[in-house]
This record gives sequence, structure tokens and C-alpha cells, in this order.
Amino acid sequence: MKIITLGLILFTLLWHGGCALLPKMIRPAEVRPTTKLPVADLENRSQLNKAIERQLRVLKSKSLPDKLRQFAGQTLSQELIINSLIRFQELLNTCQDADELNRRIGEEFDIYQSSGGPGGKVLFTGYYTPVYQACRIRQGEFQYPLYRLPPHYQTLDLSPLRSSWKNITITVFVDGNGLVRLPPSRREIEECKVYAGQNLEIAWLADPLDAFLAQVQGSLIVEYPDGQRQFLNYAGKNGYEYTSLGAELYRDGHLELNKINMASIRKWFRENPHRLAEYLNRNQSYVYFLPQEDGPFGAGGAVITEWASIATDKRIFPIGGLALIDTKIPLLDNKSNLIGWKKHTCFVIDQDTGGAIVGPGRVDIYMGAGNTAGQMAGYQKQEGRLFYLLLRHLSSSPRWAAHTRE
Repeated sequence: MKIITLGLILFTLLWHGGCALLPKMIRPAEVRPTTKLPVADLENRSQLNKAIERQLRVLKSKSLPDKLRQFAGQTLSQELIINSLIRFQELLNTCQDADELNRRIGEEFDIYQSSGGPGGKVLFTGYYTPVYQACRIRQGEFQYPLYRLPPHYQTLDLSPLRSSWKNITITVFVDGNGLVRLPPSRREIEECKVYAGQNLEIAWLADPLDAFLAQVQGSLIVEYPDGQRQFLNYAGKNGYEYTSLGAELYRDGHLELNKINMASIRKWFRENPHRLAEYLNRNQSYVYFLPQEDGPFGAGGAVITEWASIATDKRIFPIGGLALIDTKIPLLDNKSNLIGWKKHTCFVIDQDTGGAIVGPGRVDIYMGAGNTAGQMAGYQKQEGRLFYLLLRHLSSSPRWAAHTRE
């Protein structure tokens, strides 16, 4: 494990301009005002009410840091986020139909559309909470651990060093002698067993790919031999850059671009088990978990809700943001085979983030827990549009009109 001083870390970042360790800042305009909002289908009304109530409970109980209230480079007031949700919920439950709701929103809310990624498109993927059989101790086929966050991890805020590093952080480990260490990579954790003997294991799984995918999802439910279930929620990560398993298989010519999904990835590794460790270790990012009685929790501390919660880049979009997504979702038969796509235009609450969700052109839809949700999330890969709504009398429209990040 590398040992360095804090001063050396900061010197390296400043000398190299952050190119090696810091994500690139997004410079084009990220949202634009619009008066055109698609009419939602309201199929998720009950889940949406639940998501709003869960989010309001958190927002009313604690102040969110500025970095979780970003909207295209501006910091929203918590009051604006709260009141936008309250007024929307009132309209959601009193309007006669979707057309009336759409009209009232146009009268009372400012609407902004994400500029998207290249070509102006927003890519919608899906995520879920997997349920895995597990053991509390290492035995039999259960050989692959899930770890709790090691002690003495610290996240350093680099914002004071440069204006262009707003909301940029780096994760380090400070040992008992005050030395600053870069956290171990996935390869060091898996192959060098750097956590052996530290009693950091929460549970053991039977499949290394399942353990890897649990980290990609960020939370899971484990079921022990005695039937007890436990939520393992996201606790932190080692700070290394995320590398997509599907993208690596495509780059090496093993999967076609339009056929990358969870089913095809699992199938390829079943046929090539000797290549699994090699590909898993290409993703040096590593996620740690926290055992809890409820979950899964989003980045702002609220429990997320199936089909009503999304994850976006929190450098751009706010926790608790009221949004509308316009895309397509998978249609599956009773054997979980993909048979088509269904238009999906729904209001959602922005409650989460993810290592692969970067920029204004990426959204992850939370699809629930268990196998069916996992199948749908595995297939989900469709373009669409993303909109945000801010209560008009509390927002200031002109300041959003031509904003770009520095």
C-alpha cells in the first residue's frame, strides 16, 4: 500500500492540474429553460407519494451540504427544494388527470431540460437492490467477502484550493502515525488480502461476480441460512475511478455494443470463468457497506423508492430535485426475456448518485429489489429526456438562462 504525505498529495494535484486524479469538469451549458413538458402517465403515483414523503422527512430534519444542492453550478436553497415538493404533491393528489396536472405545473413551476450528453441525448440505465444468499462466516462455497468501511478513512474537500475544483474530493487513509495513505485498489484488496485479520467482513457470498455487482449497485439485501435478511447499504468507496465491466468486454471484442446487458455479461463469464478475476480487477473502484435495518438509502439519506427515485450526477443536479423522465423501459415475458419496450414518462425524485453516472446526459432509474427488478435493470439502456421543476415564486429564472460551469 502506498504511503505519502498530505502535502505531497496536494502538491501532485496542483502541479499536474488534477488531470490524473480529478474528474474533468463539465463546461457546456447543462440545463436550459423550456415551457414544454411532456404529459406524464402517473402510473407511479403511489410510489411517487411515498418518495416525496421520505425525501421531505429528511429535508425537514437536517440541512443538506451545498454540494448536494447543486443545479447546473448554482446552489439551490433547501427551502426551494422543500416547497417545490410540497406544492407538487398537492397538485398530484388534487388534479383530476395528467393533462390538468401538466397545465397547473406550467402555471406554477419553472421548467428546465437537461442539455444531455453528446448529441443532446440523455442515456437512461437502471439499478436495483440485489438479494443474495450469504453467510456470516467464511465457510463452504461462501468465500467472497463484503467489507465495512475501514476506520480512519477521510474525504478531503479540495474546493478551497481552486475555484475549478468545486465539490471535488479525494479519499485518503490516515494511519496511527499521521501518515496519509492512498486507499488500496480492488486488486490489492482481492489479491493481496490487505484487510485480512481486521474483522471488517460483514457477510460472505458464494459468487465473486455477485460480490462485484453488489458494489456496482451500491446496496443489497443478504439472506442468511437462518432466513434472516439484512440491508447492506452504501458506506463509502476507495475513491478510484469506476471502470465498466460491459464496456471492457465490448472494447476487447467479446460483446456487441447493442447486446451488452447483465444477462449477456453473466453468460460470457460462465463460459470464460478463467477471465473473471482479470476483468473484475480492471475496475479499481471498491465499495464498502454498512449493515442497517432499512434501506436502500440514497445519497441524501432518504430511503429510495422503486420507479420513483433516480440517480444523477450530484455536481449538477440536486438531492430532492423534482424531475420528469421521458424514455422507454423493458417489457419482459414470464421467463424474464426481453420482448419489447414501453414508453415511460413519469415524475420522479432525484435522490441518489453513482460512480458511473457522470454528466448531464446520464440517469439511473431505481427499479426495486429482487430478481425481476434485476432483470429489468440489466436490460435498461435507452435514450430520452430529463426535466427539472422549480416552484416559480421561489426561484429566479433569469440566472439559469445561460449558465456554464467554470
